[in-house]
Amino acid sequence: MTSRTRFTLWLFLNILAHHICNSQRLVPFTLTQGLRISSGATAIEQTSGPKTLLRCAALCGADCGMFHYSSVNGICVIFAERYFESGLVFTSDADWTIGSKIYPVLTKDEWTLAFRGQKEIGVQVWDTWSATGVHDDNYIPTGFPHACLRMNHYASCDRHFRSHILDNWVNIQEVYMSWIKDNTEVAYVVFDGTGTSRDSWFTATRILDSTWAPSIINDTSILFQQSIKGYCNGDSCRRFYLHGPHAHCTVEWSYSYVLDRLPDWCQIHGFWEPRLNDSVPVFMYSPTEGRTAMGTNHGYPLPDTGDILAIWVKFA
Repeated sequence: MTSRTRFTLWLFLNILAHHICNSQRLVPFTLTQGLRISSGATAIEQTSGPKTLLRCAALCGADCGMFHYSSVNGICVIFAERYFESGLVFTSDADWTIGSKIYPVLTKDEWTLAFRGQKEIGVQVWDTWSATGVHDDNYIPTGFPHACLRMNHYASCDRHFRSHILDNWVNIQEVYMSWIKDNTEVAYVVFDGTGTSRDSWFTATRILDSTWAPSIINDTSILFQQSIKGYCNGDSCRRFYLHGPHAHCTVEWSYSYVLDRLPDWCQIHGFWEPRLNDSVPVFMYSPTEGRTAMGTNHGYPLPDTGDILAIWVKFA
């Protein structure tokens, strides 16, 4: 659609439009000309009259993610949804312009996304997690795949998300680790992040809450090699390791880990029951309230695999 023009504009908006006197804010928007929002978005305010694009943008406050504006009749509609959310439907219309907020970070309530891993894309989680200087936010690039910013409708995502927070790990109060499968959270662990570094928060002694509590808390003293880097040796490479004592593939148990290399040694030698795809990463997690195991003589329920591994942080 050649008539459509897209550009980014930093709008120095006067907060008097929001009835807050003597203050201003600098807000970045991506403006897309020749397009309007036709469905899938929640309108929170609509005005009409002799307005301008800047005045419409000034109405896009804290609860607003997008707006569209008609230069012909001055209609301004403010929407709650953010530009990357699923279900939005756009229609070509030369009279309209869409303004989409560009975000420095991705937030959900009091949590900020530090890392989002996507299953089976052929890129190891550790390689992205430890890639100092690689940032997908501060601000989030407008061209970053929308599916890779969502916790639902993410099938087209082809990469991991790495926040600048991983290289600026300060003032962290809590860390929330979440497993997503079929658009739904299926497991989580909350860690005490006070006084930690990027990698040191991941230890069972810091667990505050979990879908596996109290079982995982009771097992704290016997979990093996608890770390993000995990156990990577020979034919096995397991990250974010919440695993019981190493004994033999047939009897070992765990709560979760990430397979960053396939096939795993236990898989090669036929000691694991579930069949796994050849592509990494694989997010193994317990779908129960306690231990799980892959071994043929395990005595515990089999694990499941997640679609997304998300790490959120709460600042003090």
